[in-house]
Amino acid sequence: MVGARLRPLIVLVLLSVTAMRAWPTLGLLPTDTDCSLWLLRSRPSNPHALHWVFDDAHFAGYRPVAAFTYWAEWMLGADPTRMLSFRWLDLALHLLAVVLVPWLFRVLHPRSPPWGGFLAGLLFAFHPSWQDIVPWLSRRSYGLCVVLGILAVGTGVPAIRKGRMPVAGSLFLLASLLSNEMGYVVAGVLGLEALRVRRVRALAPVGASLGIAILGKAAIAGNVGGYERHVRSLARAGDIVRESIEYLCFLPSHPTVAARLGAAAVALILVWMGRRSLATWWLLATLALYVVSNEWFYRMAYPAAVPICLLLAYATTRGALAALPVAVAVVGIAWRSPLLWDIDRHQEKLRQRRHEELVAMADALSTLPKASTVYVVPAWSRPHDANPLWNNSAAWGLRYVANVEELLRPDLTVRSFAFLMQPKAPRIEGGSVVFPPELGVYLWPLRGSKLRRDSAEWSISFDELEGPTNKTWLYFVPPVAGGLVPVR
Repeated sequence: MVGARLRPLIVLVLLSVTAMRAWPTLGLLPTDTDCSLWLLRSRPSNPHALHWVFDDAHFAGYRPVAAFTYWAEWMLGADPTRMLSFRWLDLALHLLAVVLVPWLFRVLHPRSPPWGGFLAGLLFAFHPSWQDIVPWLSRRSYGLCVVLGILAVGTGVPAIRKGRMPVAGSLFLLASLLSNEMGYVVAGVLGLEALRVRRVRALAPVGASLGIAILGKAAIAGNVGGYERHVRSLARAGDIVRESIEYLCFLPSHPTVAARLGAAAVALILVWMGRRSLATWWLLATLALYVVSNEWFYRMAYPAAVPICLLLAYATTRGALAALPVAVAVVGIAWRSPLLWDIDRHQEKLRQRRHEELVAMADALSTLPKASTVYVVPAWSRPHDANPLWNNSAAWGLRYVANVEELLRPDLTVRSFAFLMQPKAPRIEGGSVVFPPELGVYLWPLRGSKLRRDSAEWSISFDELEGPTNKTWLYFVPPVAGGLVPVR
């Protein structure tokens, strides 16, 4: 294996390459609704900012640690016109996790060869799951959960094995639980280790942290976390297991039966060889949490990458028998790794186009006087057209456009207003916007507006809109009549 003197240099190179790959994404404006809302609601100028941080539900659950980091960045002078001042932490968390994984391997497997930890860190650095976390500012909770979870296991397990109370580990566990619901797995790992070495009293601080987190989530968010978008059923559980394992095994979409069987065989061999490692049970507990939470997203693979890489490194140290399955897994990681092939190009292209549209809109809005009201109208002819501002859910997805512009111009009131329409330009007539007869579906109602159909045309009047006269505008994307249109 690589000599001990070269290992720090290789790790430094990997950290540098990771930063280089992620760097183009760090200056981009928020390109999803959740991201823009994290920033808007934690902004200190929001009178309810601290209530949002500590006493409110954060989308899928109660995540005050994540919310606090956005608020703290605002307080330290972060500026939406310089998104690096917000996004740096997302990259820093991942780089810190890369550094901590070798240490965690040595803690869990003190009798393994020294190069085992280096291999685990190497695999984690190359693992492709981080490209679903670092470029997405709204997914910081996963990075926090992973780093704090590593610290919880890395400090809690040695204390449990030595017969001490895992106080530090339990505090890190609590912070991990209050960052993201994936922290429940960390509680299970510490509890399992306490039972394995028969240190039952060590369960007290672990249980206390778990209880505080569950009670806090239930009292404030009304649940213990999760999306609950799907009806629970055996079929749904089977889909989650199948989809998550296929993704974690780096199988392509709609894999063949032979590919599934081969991946299953490799996975079973690795699990059997690593059955004595806590990392194996950590991974299985993560898969179980996917089922219990009744949800699976690609981003949920990031917390699973830690035990996967620990397991692969541990299996490698067990002898030549693991060479083939580990080699197959390593090929899978390399095949998808952003360090070798760059970040997902489709997602990166979409984010870049959205950023450019947002910058163009910000330039147009910079000419408006203060206290103006602007309604954003993304207009396209079909849902699948390549409008960069379109998101899967029309009503929810379009909100981020107005949110971002309000971040950049807090002195304006910016709202979303969406149509499904033909590309023919509307015209302004006496305070009304008149659309061609091919107007499709009206998606987002405006407070104070009226939708009428006269003869073969649709018109929308703005007589009852809030705001002073001559300070209400529409901004069309793609631009119509220059993009910015006064309505009164």
